[in-house]
Parts: sequence; C-alpha cells; structure tokens
Amino acid sequence: MEIISSIRKVLLAALFLICSCSRGHQPKTNATGLLYQVEPYGGKPRVEYINAAGEVALVPALSWAWSGEFHEGLAVAWSGQENDGKTKWGFMDRSGRIAIVLKGGEEPDSFSEGIAAFGTGGTPDYHCGYMNRSGVVLVDLVFHACFPFSEGLATVTLIGPGHGFYADDVGGGKCGYIDKSGKLLAGRTFDTCGAFRAGLAVVGVGTTSDQVKGMIDNSGKTIIPLRYQDLLPFSEALAVVRIGEKWGYLDTSGLLAIEARFEGADSFSDGLARVRTAETIRYIDKTGTFVSHGQSYSNCGFSEGAAPIKVDGKYGYIDKSGKFVIKPTYDRAYQFYGGVARVLFGDDVTGWKAAYINSEGTYLWRASRSRLSSTEPGCDTRFGGS
Repeated sequence: MEIISSIRKVLLAALFLICSCSRGHQPKTNATGLLYQVEPYGGKPRVEYINAAGEVALVPALSWAWSGEFHEGLAVAWSGQENDGKTKWGFMDRSGRIAIVLKGGEEPDSFSEGIAAFGTGGTPDYHCGYMNRSGVVLVDLVFHACFPFSEGLATVTLIGPGHGFYADDVGGGKCGYIDKSGKLLAGRTFDTCGAFRAGLAVVGVGTTSDQVKGMIDNSGKTIIPLRYQDLLPFSEALAVVRIGEKWGYLDTSGLLAIEARFEGADSFSDGLARVRTAETIRYIDKTGTFVSHGQSYSNCGFSEGAAPIKVDGKYGYIDKSGKFVIKPTYDRAYQFYGGVARVLFGDDVTGWKAAYINSEGTYLWRASRSRLSSTEPGCDTRFGGS
C-alpha cells in the first residue's frame, strides 16, 4: 500500500518554520547526556532541565508554555494560547531553540528512529501520519492512530476511532504495521498490535472476551501461534503468558520456560520479575526461583539495581536482596534512569511537590511549590531523556 504523497510532502514542508531564535543556556552535559525536566515556578520559565549532577543544564530561550522530555535530541514543545487564541506545536532542540514549528493545528509525538508521528482533528475525525527531522511528511495523514517506530516498523490503526499516540496496544479498530515508506507489513491486519521488540510483536485477533494472542516477526510471519489468552512482549528473552487462569513465561522458541503457576506476572527487568502469589507479590529469577523474602516485594520493577517499594504509605527503594537502600520517605517514587529518579511529596488534593534524587537518596533538585495533578504516571515510569 503506497501512501506517500509527494505533493503533500512539499506543501506541508513549506508550512514548517525553522526558527533562528536566540539560544538559551547551553547544556552542561555532552550532546548525548541525559536531561531531566523540572518546573521551577516563581516567575521563571515554565520548564528547565537539569543534568545528572543536579545542575541547571538548559533554560529554554523561548516564550512557549511547555516542553517535554528529549528524544533523539528534540523535545515536543507547545506555545500555549497566543494573542489570536490559537496554539502551536513544534520541537525544541538541546540548545533551547525551537527547531521545528507545526502549523494548522497539527500535534506531534516524540521522535523515534528519526521519525515522529503527528496528527490533526479530534475524535472521531482524528487522522495522523509521520514526518522526518526536517519536517518533511513521509507518510500521509491517512491513519486513525499512529504509534512510534520500533525496529523499523510502526503500529497504526486502519479502521475505527483514533486514540492518539500513547497506548502500547491499539484497540477499537483494525491495526497493522507499516515501514518507513508507509507500506503495510505483509498486508496483514489484527485487532490488537503491540510494538516490535527483539524482532517480534504481540498481535491479537477476536473480540475482547474471546481474543487470542501470539507473535509475528518483522516479515509478518507468525512465529508464536495465536492461541494464548494474554501475552506480553519479550523482555530479557522471556515473555509473560497467560494459560487458563495462571501466568508463566515463554522462551523465544515459544516453549514454556517457567511454569504457569502464578496469579499474576510482569516482564523481566534487571534479571528479575515480579509475580503475584495467593499471599503476596515477590520476585523470581529466570529459573522461576523466588529470590525475595519477607518484606522484599514492590509494586514496581527493578531499574539500575533498585526498585521503588511502598511500606506504610511511603515509598523507598530496595536492592535485589530486598534490603532498603533508600528508606521510605516519599509519597510517590519512580524508577532510576541514568542514576537519577523522580520522587513526589503530597497528594491529588493539596498538590504534588516534585524532586530528583541520586542513587544514594541525595536530593539533586526540589520544587519550591506544589503543582496540582490527578494523572501522575505509574511508578515504573523513568524520567529523563537525550
């Protein structure tokens, strides 16, 4: 299916504005160092960025209202409401200048593999496509949902209402995979489609109540038959699978590597996986052996050797032996990424006050004021980007 329009590419590229705005503070990290988004409040710009040492590394030189995490050197940015009542979306580079501006009400997702999804219109009229780092349209706005490229392929919804960019699986309409030219992989469509990981993607057919799942490879060939009630992507060469009412793990050949004997299971991370028994949540290694004892469980996975854990209403961090490495102090806590983790104090009623800590629990940055939010992400979220 060829869906590139050369006319569309030229016209839309002409609508992109490459700004020559003055530069903000230059990052103190190198070109690939991680930057962590902070909101200083108190009359300062809406967003700044710190490095892993807690130093302010970037103050954007722009009047726009917001910018997000960096991906491949660019961060999605939003102008806020302007004098004409309209808003603009674009991308900010690591020098703090706006590198690309979208016009016409188009809203972008982050870049992945040099390509970003973008779309326009509201449900049920939402349509999306893909552009490159120069703002040139590679794939026309002919899909109802567009997801990031992973291993050279992107999930798209072909039929049904659009749901934006931000789900791992696509539901509510037929979905499939396209390459960077917009060609549909093997002409195949499914009812659910997950992202490609390690050369395989989870797909499902059927309604929600009777759906069966399996995996295809990047040629569109079925590798693991569509016969399982639920199936998660491979992580560290093992995939969570549901068989009947129990959960276990498949290996990359599709054989059952860890018996389906758990009440629930999560993907492996840092060599361990969370599983739920009738009594509690514990961790197993890749042989299926329990490695945690007593209080050594968490609602979150391991990252960089530590996992957030909630005890008596407060979050701290444990190591793989179950020992506390950072005592429970926070009202919410997230995974470490690049030696830095985001933590929060407060609640949805009084507001959240954010901070960043290092692996020893030392504060790198703390907000001076609270910000109300009712949509804080789960504790498996990792903040920071490059």
